[in-house]
Amino acid sequence: MVDNYKQWHEKLPFALLRYRTTVRTSTVATPYLLVYGTEVVIPAEVEIPSLRIIQEAELSDAEWIRSRLRVAKMEYYKLNVFLAIAAFLFLFPVVHGWGLDGHYTVCKIAQSRLSQAAADAVEKLLPESANGDLASVCIWADHVKFRYRWSSALHYIDTPDNLCTYQYNRDCKDENEVPDRCVAGAINNYTDQLLSYNSANENAITYNLTESLLFLSHFMGDIHQPLHVGFTSDRGANTIDVHWYTRKTVLHHVWDSNIIETAEERYDDSNVDELVDALQKNISTGWADQVKSWESCSGNKKACPDIYATEGIKAACAWAYKGVSEGSTLEDDYFLTRFPIVQQRLAQGGVRLAATLNRIFT
Repeated sequence: MVDNYKQWHEKLPFALLRYRTTVRTSTVATPYLLVYGTEVVIPAEVEIPSLRIIQEAELSDAEWIRSRLRVAKMEYYKLNVFLAIAAFLFLFPVVHGWGLDGHYTVCKIAQSRLSQAAADAVEKLLPESANGDLASVCIWADHVKFRYRWSSALHYIDTPDNLCTYQYNRDCKDENEVPDRCVAGAINNYTDQLLSYNSANENAITYNLTESLLFLSHFMGDIHQPLHVGFTSDRGANTIDVHWYTRKTVLHHVWDSNIIETAEERYDDSNVDELVDALQKNISTGWADQVKSWESCSGNKKACPDIYATEGIKAACAWAYKGVSEGSTLEDDYFLTRFPIVQQRLAQGGVRLAATLNRIFT
């Protein structure tokens, strides 16, 4: 082993090895952010010693080489772990109620139908980063599921297999049998919290009403995705493997995203705003006679999630599960007959979210 490297070209390979296996930018700025909800976690800053610093430290070359190799191996290991986790997440995505475009659509429709009082309240409650646009943060509740682990059970309802019925007292519970922990219970809860917005009671419980608004807006979308009121044994079709045309996925994800994405590609130039515009036109024309019944809520209630959930399980049985088995390939015959159901559920979600917020704030 050579004890003393005196020339710069002999030290350069080891400096390059360190450089290539350390996450950094040309300005030593943090190259990425890990964002969970509103909390930002920034990786620790890393530094790469220059050759001049190495020389001034008066380390023996052999000692410096050994230390650099140890650090390089550790950084290489960390990088591989990070890449493995990233690859896992891309290959096996966490399933959400509607995808980004679905939730965006529901909230975009809703905000366009708000009364002035409700619009003012929503604007005040939205985080500054939203710039007054509810749709831009409508997916937030999915992003915080791993920080707010208690919220995971609030996105769905599991019903008994093949009964195709929903009952709040029977079905609204989490895996530990804790009652009221389901998407219907969550809608009731966050609706009640938002009612404190105009409360003059100084002794009233103080809620984070921004989070209440974001949760309610998201869950109103979730409950209108039929497979968020699905069967218990397959976890809302999350365990039913299918092919969407040539792509391997699960049936739940077909309803979350694939149907919407395929429609956007075919009809809307992959532009979600064109989908929103088309649905809003249907709301004012083809569905105009139904909108009033969608908005209504009996017994002076602000929201009626039991109605939405009952519709959901019926749609799941009649359209989502029907004709599908493990390994099915779903193509045009499935897409063309199911897309109208997705359109209507997105429209209903937006109309009902607006109606609920109008009743809360007006």
